[in-house]
Amino acid sequence: MIRSSSKPGSQSPQVTTRIKKPQPQGCMAALPEVRALMNRFANHAYASYVHGAPAVAHLPLLVRYNLATSLASNAMLLGVLDEFLKWEGISPMNKQGPLLGLTFRNNFVDWPTGLQPTQLQLTRAHHPWIDCFPWPQLRDNLLRAFEYPDLCDEDELCHDICDLTDNVEPMLIIWGPPEDPHNWEVSECFLHKWAWLLNGCGQVLMSTNYWRSKRGESLITQQQFANLVRLSFRKRLDASAI
Repeated sequence: MIRSSSKPGSQSPQVTTRIKKPQPQGCMAALPEVRALMNRFANHAYASYVHGAPAVAHLPLLVRYNLATSLASNAMLLGVLDEFLKWEGISPMNKQGPLLGLTFRNNFVDWPTGLQPTQLQLTRAHHPWIDCFPWPQLRDNLLRAFEYPDLCDEDELCHDICDLTDNVEPMLIIWGPPEDPHNWEVSECFLHKWAWLLNGCGQVLMSTNYWRSKRGESLITQQQFANLVRLSFRKRLDASAI
């Protein structure tokens, strides 16, 4: 994106350019060879652990892989796995027709409470990966944020959360069955960049603090959480204005 701006006293407008970090095209988890490779890697890492020689370097990728499989597991539970694995997939939740309308909606009663669709999910077109997060408020926040791509780039968020090529701190951690929101934890890395998407998501703070307490780490207070939401949104606004 290129914008021009004039500073007081300048003779000509300045031109600033924001170069976005290239994002991978396509969903890596949809490729059978990638899934097979990651399964072999997970088995190797588990074998190392069993034999008393766990490799710390394996952890970031393992946690990301666990997240990818957890989202896919929820997609399968919801019956949207095929669409989930397509880069341009569209959730059938808001589609109409004899095969997708009432028939699909009749399945809602059997879904876990955290995955029950919101009214926004039923009325707004979206990729089914959004349906797989077990926090209704977060799903609605995402759907609203994605309406402003300069502010919230869906591909950037997906890359940060799900990409299997970055050996950096994972954004989300799953500790049990992924349909249960109590088994999810958000990392400090996620909070510093994306906490603004968690506005109104008190359940996220509760589950995160539960797992932090299990490790003997300090809890994130309500005030700290509110500050992270506010500061990360301010950073996002500043970045989108460049």
